[in-house]
Amino acid sequence: MAVRVVKELSKEDIEERVREVRQQQGEWSLHKRSYVEIWRKEYVYRGIPYPISCIKHVITRHNRIGMHLALEHTDEFQKVHKLIAEKFGKEWLWDDTLHAGQEDWTLEEMERWLHQRAGEDIDFYYKIRAEIA
Repeated sequence: MAVRVVKELSKEDIEERVREVRQQQGEWSLHKRSYVEIWRKEYVYRGIPYPISCIKHVITRHNRIGMHLALEHTDEFQKVHKLIAEKFGKEWLWDDTLHAGQEDWTLEEMERWLHQRAGEDIDFYYKIRAEIA
């Protein structure tokens, strides 16, 4: 599994972004503003890239450590994501660690789980790709 760091904020940058978000607390309609992405890494499995992001909770903590990880598909695989959702009714390369039962997980546990999810999704794609072509 290859890895490429796409984004990584310094401690100072994180603190500055957190201050900015806290100053904007009145803008509750912009829910995304209560998070700060502190790093994003892109991995490749069986030739398919998948990013994992680490997101810090600023206003409301959703788990013990105040951070969660998110798995996403890349723009180049948006069509595959959409076709799998339509044909099989499942999200493809799209998940996070905000599920019940994950509240006490460490970042390492979160990342290990998302790599497993990504591997399962990519293996699924290779199994059914002829059906969605």
